[in-house]
Amino acid sequence: MAREWQQKRQREYVMPDEVYYQTLWAVRDLGRMEDQLVLMEEDGKYGTIENLSLQSRVNSIKQALQDVPDIYREPILRNIKLRYTGSEFPDVMYKIWKQRFLYNVAKNLSIM
Repeated sequence: MAREWQQKRQREYVMPDEVYYQTLWAVRDLGRMEDQLVLMEEDGKYGTIENLSLQSRVNSIKQALQDVPDIYREPILRNIKLRYTGSEFPDVMYKIWKQRFLYNVAKNLSIM
């Protein structure tokens, strides 16, 4: 498994490694969390503590994604979830927005 490297150039967005990896795995888990929310709503468990906690995590990730320009959103998610390294954008801008996105997710999830 390839190691995920955090960008260190933008010092204001650098996180401790533990926080960085927790944030990566939270974003990778987004699809499962959304599926779980749908199942809970079908079972009538809407409004339970588990449901509200899951909904809060999903909303935190989606809120951070809104700060990323539209053109970078899908490729950044693809890179985090599938480790796809596309070359459709200049490498520097892409990495900057990925780092900002992960930093904002960590802030929104209150793990930073």
